[in-house]
Amino acid sequence: MPTVTKSVRLSTRMVEDIEQFQGPDNFNRVVRLALRGWLKRRRRKAEDEMIENALRSRSPEQIAEEDQIVRQGGQSSLRILKDSSL
Repeated sequence: MPTVTKSVRLSTRMVEDIEQFQGPDNFNRVVRLALRGWLKRRRRKAEDEMIENALRSRSPEQIAEEDQIVRQGGQSSLRILKDSSL
């Protein structure tokens, strides 16, 4: 995969701490792993916000219909479990 070089300013203390704990990983790998984790958290937060917004925009009728579907699914699951235990 192609790469891009970026410049990052870090405090001396942070660099010293990274060097102390980085173990066998080189500095670039440490930064990549940290940014990958940060990006994963940001994506998850954006997805959660999208889902929350969609749920908030449901009408009372949609909520009632979804509740009914959940109840029917639960009843169906119970029937399947009872039938399979016989």
